[in-house]
Amino acid sequence: FLGVGGISDKFGITDFNMEEVQVKKQMIKSSREVIVLADHSKFNRVAPMKIADIKLIDKIITDDGLKEKDKINIERFDTEIIIAR
Repeated sequence: FLGVGGISDKFGITDFNMEEVQVKKQMIKSSREVIVLADHSKFNRVAPMKIADIKLIDKIITDDGLKEKDKINIERFDTEIIIAR
């Protein structure tokens, strides 16, 4: 599971801390399945450092505040959106 600072269909998943970004990149390389945990406020937000493209993320678990258009934009990359209840 990865926490992120931002999720954007144009810029991918991003974060603020360079050391954490490097660790998360290695985690993605070593994982069979990549799952991101992020509340709806992280969508359409871009942090300074890129972790990966959306297409490398298998699933994103988020809350029910996610807008439908944001869900559709991410699902274009074959990334599953799971709404936690």
